[in-house]
Formats: sequence, structure tokens, C-alpha cells
Amino acid sequence: MLVSSASVAFAFLQPKPRHQLHLLRSADFTCADIARAVNYYVDLGERETLREFHDLARQNDDIGRPNVNERIGWLCRILYVPKNKPLRGPMLGGLMLPYESMPLGDWPMYPVAKSGGTYCVLSEGYSLAGHAEPIPNYLTYCGLHGSFRAGHVPVPDRKVAMQEVDLIRLSKRWTKITWIKTGLNSSYTISEPWTWDRIIDQAYLIQD
Repeated sequence: MLVSSASVAFAFLQPKPRHQLHLLRSADFTCADIARAVNYYVDLGERETLREFHDLARQNDDIGRPNVNERIGWLCRILYVPKNKPLRGPMLGGLMLPYESMPLGDWPMYPVAKSGGTYCVLSEGYSLAGHAEPIPNYLTYCGLHGSFRAGHVPVPDRKVAMQEVDLIRLSKRWTKITWIKTGLNSSYTISEPWTWDRIIDQAYLIQD
């Protein structure tokens, strides 16, 4: 069967199908996977992105890995730029982070963080005692209070990602985090080295 050059060009220009996005089909991921997924949806445009996110949310299995709803939340933190004040994150539960000492002013994309042009995730795996916010509700919130990103984000190689992510640990906002707290109303101990290992791995595991 003959295939025209125009058909070949058209097929080449099509966005990668969502099932091929590593971030949405595999438990492990890197900073580069995050960037590629963001750029895929930038190319797709807001209308089709929302359609895909609604479809994915309906199919999501909270017990499976990865939790697609959680990862949709990450992508929204990057895809939607605040119109005024920082957007809140999705209300899907609590993360193993000392969030009381991580105000939105310091971490405006929580639980995503940006350093230079690189994006990483601070913690994964929500614990929940009640009902999570439905993803369609969060998508509506993002559309009302944010603008859909117009341009691509850089896809970092391993060297760049390592350098930029490492700056997070050296930053003032990181040093302000309280990892151990004791008190009558609230007490916790969260391992800073354990948390950091999982963040820096997102850069270290990039395969150039």
C-alpha cells in the first residue's frame, strides 16, 4: 500500500498518545518525564487536555500504581499559571511532608517544586481519612483561577536536573522546613534525608 508523504508528515507531527506517557503509566518517573508530559498537554491544548484528564480520572484506580489522579494534580500545578495569587493544590489527602512549615508563599506549586527550569515532586502517596476532592472539581478550580500554559518547559538532561534540583536543598525555603516537631497539639518526625533521596532520584535516574 502506498502512503503519501503528506500522510507520513501528518503522523509524525501527532502528539504522543497518552498511554505512552511514562508519567501516567509507570510508578517510577524522572524530572524529564514530568517535562515531557507537560509539553504533550501544552501541544494538545486546554480543551483536549481537560477531556483526557476527565477520562483518566474516571478510569483511575486509587489502589493501583501510579495513582493517575495524583499525577493529574502534579501536571495541573505546572500547566495552569495563576492569574493572581498562587493556586492551591488538589485536596487529595496528606503527604509525608511537614506542610505546616511549607507555606504556599515558599512552595507555590506544592507538592511540585521548580528550580531553574526543572520540575520535581516533593512527595508522593496521599493518605486520606475522608473523601478526596474529585478531579473534575479541581480542574474547574484551575480553569477559573489560572491560565493554561502557552509554552513548553525545558526537558532537562541528567546533569542539568542534578544541578538545578540540588539547589532546592541549598535554598532558604528548604532550610526553613521543620522536620521534627514536639508539642501538645501537634508532634511529628519526618526524615529529611529520606525525603531528599526520593527527590534527587528524579534527577539522578534520567537516562540521557
